[in-house]
Amino acid sequence: MRIDTTGARAPDWTFDQALRPVSHILRHGIEPPWRALTDSEHAALLRLIDPVDGRYATSAQSHAAFCMLPWYEDAPLVRVVDPAWGDASIYFLVVNEHLYRLNGTSPAIHEVNEIAPLQLTPEHVLEYLRFFCFFVRGEEGPFFLLERADHPILTSQPDEETEQLLFRLASPATCQGQDVDGNFLCSAIVFYGNALFEAHFSVHNAGMVEMLDDDPIETGLTVRFTATLGAY
Repeated sequence: MRIDTTGARAPDWTFDQALRPVSHILRHGIEPPWRALTDSEHAALLRLIDPVDGRYATSAQSHAAFCMLPWYEDAPLVRVVDPAWGDASIYFLVVNEHLYRLNGTSPAIHEVNEIAPLQLTPEHVLEYLRFFCFFVRGEEGPFFLLERADHPILTSQPDEETEQLLFRLASPATCQGQDVDGNFLCSAIVFYGNALFEAHFSVHNAGMVEMLDDDPIETGLTVRFTATLGAY
């Protein structure tokens, strides 16, 4: 399918600003950085994906929107939610009228990186890292970069001790520059499952992300993610 991105540009944002809980989307509708699809685009998308994974049936209440990503010239990110799916969101990248499902593994991202193509710069490498760590998952979910303790995606209510801990440890991700091979060296506090880690990454120009090391800070926290990618 084709999405008309004429006039759409990658906004000034941090990727995690787009990660609003499904309940917020269903209550408030489309908000920046998301943009509405046309009626015909919306209908075509739902026909094409229904049912997702053979279990997520689309309906008149399904909500789809897209946003642009600064590291691709024209490969919009599409998010689909539906009240019947609970907290699950279905995401796709769209390139040359083809849909690439973001299902918690890396192959779709790397394929899009080759054909879009990926254009990493020092200005948005941290955005790409946030994107990659959210969509490429382990058994406990996304490797979420914890840069603010009051992020709405943390829908579980922490106890007072955990809340104070999150506010104390949350910190902006940083990029320390590039190594001799041109790879970007980045650091962040990572929230994975119910544990916090201090992690260092190498982000390759081709889009591969390598976690160089991760040092546990806290485990057994009382909050964890509910950002479900369909059946994954």
